[in-house]
Amino acid sequence: MIHLECQCGHACNVSESFEGTRVKCPNCGCDLALPDRPDIPNPPATACVTQYQCPQCSVMITSPLEEVGKTATCPSCGAPCTIPAPMGIPAGASRSRWSGLAITGFILSLAAVPVPTHTDDDVALLVIFLSIVIAGLAVIFSVVGKRQIASGRRQRGKGLSIAGLVIGCVDLLVYIVVLCFWAAEVFARRG
Repeated sequence: MIHLECQCGHACNVSESFEGTRVKCPNCGCDLALPDRPDIPNPPATACVTQYQCPQCSVMITSPLEEVGKTATCPSCGAPCTIPAPMGIPAGASRSRWSGLAITGFILSLAAVPVPTHTDDDVALLVIFLSIVIAGLAVIFSVVGKRQIASGRRQRGKGLSIAGLVIGCVDLLVYIVVLCFWAAEVFARRG
């Protein structure tokens, strides 16, 4: 496999059977040149561009992606044109976004942090079970979020997913121990 990185920031692996050819970036559509041999560094990618029509004369204009959001002058009629982002890349968008699953896992792990239980047995049992469920969900969301980030979907939040996983596991252990002590205490009082 040949590793390529586009100027838009998207990285991908391409089969060696495409050596010496050009492929399109799946993210922005610009041409990427593949080297003839994988041990030779990849030549710089051709400039990623966006194409758009002049609002006055409808002439097609090509501008580099670095110019998105700026104003250009139409080479045909001289009218000012705001350079739009290509489809799929909103203007001013960051190259990566936060993983919603990692954020959810972290927040749930904080929501399940052990709190003092009530003296009423029914309320205490409800609080313990709800906390175990919330901590379990935190672990699940954190693991799935971490896998999603690791799969190369250009998402951030690896640290949040790890923190959510660690805090969620600690919460689970603490609440299972609390449940055991609470059950032993209840049985001792009743028995």
